[in-house]
Amino acid sequence: MEDWPKELTGLSLRNIRISVRPVNDTRKKTKKPLYEGFGEMLFTERGLSGPLILTASSLCSFHDFPEGFVLHLNLKPAIPTEELVARIGKLCAGAPAKQFRHIVEPLLPARLSERIVALLGIDGDRPGKSITEKEIRAYAALLQDVPLTIPSGGGFAEAVITRGGVNVKEVNPSTMESRLCKGLYFAGEVLDVDAVTGGFNLQIAWSTGHLAGESACSAGRKEKDADINCN
Repeated sequence: MEDWPKELTGLSLRNIRISVRPVNDTRKKTKKPLYEGFGEMLFTERGLSGPLILTASSLCSFHDFPEGFVLHLNLKPAIPTEELVARIGKLCAGAPAKQFRHIVEPLLPARLSERIVALLGIDGDRPGKSITEKEIRAYAALLQDVPLTIPSGGGFAEAVITRGGVNVKEVNPSTMESRLCKGLYFAGEVLDVDAVTGGFNLQIAWSTGHLAGESACSAGRKEKDADINCN
């Protein structure tokens, strides 16, 4: 990944949109993004995190696409492009002598605003009156599509949730007991079941764990009673 996101460590963004595509997209049937989502994202010292990134990671496998991904970050998804262009133009016209980097500060958090101006490749100290319509359109376009390369993930050590596990078809959902091995119960992430972020995976763990525990205890009591009756 580019180095600049690390400079924004701790900055959280809300109401943004991301889309993720493979670096080398060899898919034949569709060229749609592997993931698109709207919500929150967080810059960290290692790169990106937050609800959107965690959800995207569950659908974007480095096993399937070892060359990595390109994440397209839309910082202003709710504003039509032409309206955004007009807003930036109005800001420049309203402060002709003010430095461009200060003119556009109201649009984004300060640290991020400085970075986006730098990515645009123009001198942020230029006065608003010197910014051309072409440059305004380029800035608006960048606000709505900041490309970020994702060459690798954090690996198992940093995983929040895992995918894969015991096939749920092989488990009795009423007891969590294995259909293949009597007396064997499964719960949580050992099962091939996962959900998007937001507490759902924790709920799966609690619910299946509670049911598996109750079922195992109940089965144990029945076996004990059966032994007593036989004696």
